[in-house]
Amino acid sequence: MKSGKYIIAIIFISIFQLMTCGGEKSVPKIDISTLLPVSFPAIGTERASEIRTFNDKELWEYIDGGAELYLSYNFDEVATADYKHEDIEMVVDLYRFDSDIDAFGLYSMFRTPDVQIIKLGVEGFTAPATLNYVKGKFLVRLVGYDETSAGSLALVNLAQEIDKLLPGTTELPAMFGAFPSNNHIPSTEKYYAVSFLGQKALQQVYTRDYLIEGDSLSLFLTYDSSGAKYMGWNDIAEKTGRKKPAPTDLPFDEGHTFIVEDGYYGEIIVGLRNQKLVGIVNYNKKRRELLTDWLNSLQ
Repeated sequence: MKSGKYIIAIIFISIFQLMTCGGEKSVPKIDISTLLPVSFPAIGTERASEIRTFNDKELWEYIDGGAELYLSYNFDEVATADYKHEDIEMVVDLYRFDSDIDAFGLYSMFRTPDVQIIKLGVEGFTAPATLNYVKGKFLVRLVGYDETSAGSLALVNLAQEIDKLLPGTTELPAMFGAFPSNNHIPSTEKYYAVSFLGQKALQQVYTRDYLIEGDSLSLFLTYDSSGAKYMGWNDIAEKTGRKKPAPTDLPFDEGHTFIVEDGYYGEIIVGLRNQKLVGIVNYNKKRRELLTDWLNSLQ
């Protein structure tokens, strides 16, 4: 009986070790080049070149002059290849980042108000002869050389086929769930890895745009458990003479709030709430109820 119990214990320990230790090692990093196959028979599209890859130290060789932005979002690797559908030529760039948030963040920097949003991955957009979308840790950028309707269709079809191969989430980063849903402008969520409102110290900032009674404004949020971001912004506002008092009855933490007067962005109200730096760009007193409700909802 003792030996039987001993054997069972050994088996249990072995299974536990496989679950807790071996599990992580058994999930290798995907070879990014496998996501750009030789052909997509369903749409009659063939790869027309070899695949080239560039890591974070080599990226400047591929996009000289633009690599710094990608690197600020923790770029990992890119694979690029040419594809051809009949006589329509296209280029696919498949960028991988360290996290879903980084991939979405860079995507959000490329999206402009004049593009056409498409449902692909988390989100995508089209513009003349281009298509961009984000899914999980991947940002996919396609460029065509044919601006006809046939060229646009070829880009969309190719993007959809690549999307089937990509792992990862199709949901917005979870932090955007902390923003109010009413009156927001669709597809305006952004994630700034660095330099929100031109300030290098304001990193990892989430924003969403709103339109209320004809007023356009942006809500922003970033973690600030130490208060360092708040104090840094406060010091800059004081030194530049652009700081003014904020209403004292708003539910910021211990009255930690102020307003910055900005000639380009309008008034910006800033404050701390539950270890987060939050506020509104283009604030006015008509938005106090919105701000109060939002602050009370933050956990």
